[in-house]
Amino acid sequence: MKKKCKFRYLYLLYLLALAILSAAAVLYVTSLLKSYEAAQPEKKVNEAIEQLIRDCESGVLWSEIMYDSLPISRYEAERSLKSDYAAMLSSRDLSVSKKAGSTDTDEEIYTVKKDGFLLAEIKLRAVGDR
Repeated sequence: MKKKCKFRYLYLLYLLALAILSAAAVLYVTSLLKSYEAAQPEKKVNEAIEQLIRDCESGVLWSEIMYDSLPISRYEAERSLKSDYAAMLSSRDLSVSKKAGSTDTDEEIYTVKKDGFLLAEIKLRAVGDR
């Protein structure tokens, strides 16, 4: 009888250890998948577009490109580059595509267009061990 109790105790201990190791493995794989998905180019491009929209709305973008020094055509006198660009960028029907000829393995270039009009080029550079 004592042998049977010892076997049950060791068996339950083994199952408990197996369950703990299985849970640890699942948590580890889940964390790896989350970091992998977060590093995908499409997600990074969308984050860059969101940052561009925030910079456009806050005015940081216009100070970086020296908006005041851009010449305005006489045909565009009543139009506002700031508001037109912000409206185009904020629309949700943007087309994002990888630039043709972008074959460098350490850098990928994506274009952001609205109705065929180029709004931005986003360059993603590889980071980490290569």
